[in-house]
Amino acid sequence: MTGAAASLSPKRPGRPRRVTLEAVVDAACEFGVDRIEMGPIADRLGVGVGTLYRLVRDRDHLVQLVAARRSRTAKVVDRGQSWQDALRERAESSFRVFTTSPDLIGHVMTASISDDEDPLMTEAVLRLLVDRGFSPVDALNLYQAVQQVVAGAVVGHGFKRAIDARFGSYGGLVRHVDGALGPDRIPLLRAAIEAGGDPPAMGDYRPGLELVLSDYERRIASGEISAPKAV
Repeated sequence: MTGAAASLSPKRPGRPRRVTLEAVVDAACEFGVDRIEMGPIADRLGVGVGTLYRLVRDRDHLVQLVAARRSRTAKVVDRGQSWQDALRERAESSFRVFTTSPDLIGHVMTASISDDEDPLMTEAVLRLLVDRGFSPVDALNLYQAVQQVVAGAVVGHGFKRAIDARFGSYGGLVRHVDGALGPDRIPLLRAAIEAGGDPPAMGDYRPGLELVLSDYERRIASGEISAPKAV
């Protein structure tokens, strides 16, 4: 058989296309965590579903790998910025990751994301804060306070999107309840909405974050926490 004829010979049936775990995770990231399904991902890669199961245990395992990939891209880089700006950057990147892929919050709540990913990520942030002069304990407490603000804002962001889709705004929900139950059931909430509109902090991590940073600045100034180094 000549070389030209050999190149035209069909491949043996049943031979799976070679695909790597990295390629599977890449494809899953394109779909987004909340839309990960093995069939469509296999179709995107041009392989059978069985090929994916030779690389990942199941859908949850693939979700963990995508979550770990995305969390690695959210790490703060130490460029000599202030501790406040470093935490603002970390909060912004975490908020972006979780609002882009809301399904990740459920995996965080059940600790089903890769076991080593959270400690490694936390260690990187603590190293930056300790380099700025915080004790490890104070750094960990501060970082966890920031992360809890972000997590609450992510939930608020999802709630606001759902309310906006159903009622147009949170004020629309209040008016709906007013009409259904009567205005005497929620007079304070109705008055607040009429005076100030939709709660501006709903789904926004920044007001809560600034409160946390201000509280730590106050505690540093009072000597309750050792003063970080100037940068």
